[in-house]
Amino acid sequence: MEKDLKEREFIRVGIIETEDCYGELDSWIQSHIGEEVTLIFNGETVSGPSLVVSPLAANDIWITSENNELLSDLYNYISSPN
Repeated sequence: MEKDLKEREFIRVGIIETEDCYGELDSWIQSHIGEEVTLIFNGETVSGPSLVVSPLAANDIWITSENNELLSDLYNYISSPN
């Protein structure tokens, strides 16, 4: 977890650029450009709806949320070994 200049917490992630990992997500994002999407984790909205304006950069993705507890849960989930 990191904090921006206004002390709001966020998660910075990178996606391994393989077809299995990044390719499917990139294809989905590109097919939704111009639409609003919502990030949901464990049935709860983390962020959004947010307008998809361009393809997703694999190496510098920021995930933000007003719900810091949920953001922390998401961070712990994606940080733990599978």
